[in-house]
Amino acid sequence: MSQLARRIAAVCREMERDDLREIVAERDAGALLDRILAALAPGGDTTTLERDLDDLDAHLVAYGIPGGLVPPRWRAYRPSPVAADGPRPKITVWACPTASCARWLPVAGAVPRCSVRDVPLVEKEISA
Repeated sequence: MSQLARRIAAVCREMERDDLREIVAERDAGALLDRILAALAPGGDTTTLERDLDDLDAHLVAYGIPGGLVPPRWRAYRPSPVAADGPRPKITVWACPTASCARWLPVAGAVPRCSVRDVPLVEKEISA
């Protein structure tokens, strides 16, 4: 997954939690977040998306969130090499309908909606 996809997934995740808007409001960066969300909307202008995500990261770091949208690499999960052998089970998940976000949710209950685009997520089978 590309770094841009990780950052977009982080925006989706944080919008779902509802605290990102409060943080950017405290930092007087609401217009920045609105620009990012507009860029992520279908047909949105993405020419400044990476720069805007950089600016959002700077605001989050200044607020006290290490690494901004994506935690530093030293906190990243690394699978055990021993666990890489053998068959991988397949699971069904809810995923981004446009595949621009790498997030997924376990299938349970009602169909969740994308917190950025306000469209229903789609079922997808992945290897665990």
